[in-house]
Amino acid sequence: MILKSLKYTRFEGEPRQWKIVGKDDQFSDFGNLNLLVGKNASGKSRTLTVIRTIADLFAGRITIEETNYPSEKFELIFACESMTYEYYLNYKKREIIEEVLKCNGKEVLNFQKGIVNHVDISIKDQKKLSVRLKDEKGDYYFKPIVEWGINLKSFLFSNQYEKNNLLKDYRTVEKINELEYVGVLIYNFNKGVESFGESFTEEVKNCMARIGYSIN
Repeated sequence: MILKSLKYTRFEGEPRQWKIVGKDDQFSDFGNLNLLVGKNASGKSRTLTVIRTIADLFAGRITIEETNYPSEKFELIFACESMTYEYYLNYKKREIIEEVLKCNGKEVLNFQKGIVNHVDISIKDQKKLSVRLKDEKGDYYFKPIVEWGINLKSFLFSNQYEKNNLLKDYRTVEKINELEYVGVLIYNFNKGVESFGESFTEEVKNCMARIGYSIN
């Protein structure tokens, strides 16, 4: 499943309001491979942070109490084979005001109405996403959405980030589970070279070239 379109508003209606929108205030659309280009402080990193934030909320890595901003509105469209998911989330002062999910145009979740998969249930928690609700068997009602959040990975390649963090000696690290941690890149690369030799390095270079980065 991929993210096809996004609209986002932070602090809606306030002087400090900030938005991500496309032409004529419509959705900003994405493809399989995207390049964000802009001047310093134009919003490139903020856009990536918005996508990461909603993914972390879906995955349960953070709660609304732990987001960077107390008032945000997300509108997203996902595509998965023949399925299209439209998701809308609006919270203010860290309390959910609206949450709606449509699958191929049909509403399957509505926080305000207390509806999940066309069944009326009690949704009272304004701090937790209803899209993460589970059925009686313990399975997520909307597994594709949750799995998209779980599977989204982001790697920070920033000089300032590296300057502000001391990396552990990869030779002394036995196991690291957080792939988002920059130090893991060094650890995993060296483990790959130790295990597979030059063929590992060549495969990394080939993979990077396929996504538009020719490295040596």
